[in-house]
Amino acid sequence: MRRATLRVTVATLLAAALTAAVPAAAVAQPAPTLVIQTSPVLPGTTFTLDGQSARAGPDGTARMSPASWVDLRARMRVTPPPAQGRTRARWAQRWYGLPNFTRTPRRDYVVTAAFDLDYRVSMSFADLEGDPVDHGKVASVELKDATGVYHRYTGEQLRGPVWLWGTRVVSLQSGPYAKAIYYTVQSVIVGGANVVNQAQQRFEPHKQAAFKVQLLFYSATFVGRDAVFGFPVGSAVRLRYPDGHHTRHPFDARHEAVVGSLPRGEYDATIEGPGLPVSAPVSITRPQQLTLKIVTWLDLAVVMAVGGAFLGGLPLLRRRLRRTVAEGDVDPGGDLVATEGDVEERV
Repeated sequence: MRRATLRVTVATLLAAALTAAVPAAAVAQPAPTLVIQTSPVLPGTTFTLDGQSARAGPDGTARMSPASWVDLRARMRVTPPPAQGRTRARWAQRWYGLPNFTRTPRRDYVVTAAFDLDYRVSMSFADLEGDPVDHGKVASVELKDATGVYHRYTGEQLRGPVWLWGTRVVSLQSGPYAKAIYYTVQSVIVGGANVVNQAQQRFEPHKQAAFKVQLLFYSATFVGRDAVFGFPVGSAVRLRYPDGHHTRHPFDARHEAVVGSLPRGEYDATIEGPGLPVSAPVSITRPQQLTLKIVTWLDLAVVMAVGGAFLGGLPLLRRRLRRTVAEGDVDPGGDLVATEGDVEERV
């Protein structure tokens, strides 16, 4: 009995001595964890490092324990999740809170991976009355985003939805923040003229799946009048648009033509009718009535008649002047002096 007790005591002392002899550094330490948060929150994002992969959960967070922490930025591969609905993500090549490690850290590290988000947006056009304008009439559209980048499209490209950058990550004092991007409409070219006021219309892709651009189209009434007598005349008006193409609009019984949906801009207008066509510059900036004049054949005939009468009367005028000079004398000062016979006749 005493021997058994002695053996237990010796074993206990030996175990205590061995435990005290083991250095503290030899005690196993848990491997530090790299905690990756996606901004914005993107479940399904995959991070791959040296064959090890981690996928972000519903909260947009992924965890992994790298075998080596050296040069993590260059070795990490990031795969955004597939596009969902009208949203797609792009890796922005930016990390927040991830230093360039030269050795394994002693604690876990929480870092943020930044992504850009694009949104599918449909764009349509309408005039001031709300009537739709076909995309085929639109030569080009220029948009400017909040970062100062310009985006250019043709009207045909905008018949279907387009992807627009709509969210970016910025650094604030509180940390990374996903910020929405807005766009302004800089120009819409129709018929060679810009039919919007620069930066007046604005939209945000992350809020608006469809955006309607209002175009400055106006109606104009063209009236044909005789240049000399002012009576109604003309069969049609021809318009030369700012881009150089022409359109023809017939007159009604009152020698008038109402032309709707004219893009704001500078035009040349010409009246067709019995006479010499005269082109006149026309500025379409509001609904208005424009009176255009034409030199008719009647005007030309009247002018020629008046001119002929004037030219025909010149010989008679010359003979009258000669007779007057012959019947009188001219004084040295150039004044005509009556002769003695004239005086007697008058007396």
